[in-house]
Amino acid sequence: MQREGDGAMGELITAAASFPGLVFSSALVVAVGFWLLVAVGAADRHTFDADIDLRAAGLGGAPVAVALTLAISVAWLVCVGGAVLLERSGVLGVAHAALQLALLCAASAVGWAAARALIAASAAPRSGGSA
Repeated sequence: MQREGDGAMGELITAAASFPGLVFSSALVVAVGFWLLVAVGAADRHTFDADIDLRAAGLGGAPVAVALTLAISVAWLVCVGGAVLLERSGVLGVAHAALQLALLCAASAVGWAAARALIAASAAPRSGGSA
């Protein structure tokens, strides 16, 4: 719940640092850490491509790190936004816990679907351009 004196930023931090937002916040920290390692040359962006084939999940056509970062980022946004709305709703008890679990599942599904759509759109052939 929002305390007296907490602004929107406090509400956002609380949502990101508590269940279910913490699940995706942790994953996002790992993803950002990986991309920082790539930026300084300590890792390669294709590091996980030999280990995981994402075609079965509809995420083929992009490096594994890119696909998972997209999915995690969108899921984090949906989950934290949903958690803020859930806290503002005033629902308590078992219903609150059930809605938190539903939010975790929904955020995962939306993140996967958004990553799949973005990867498919980036792989689609371009029309109307010069060759």
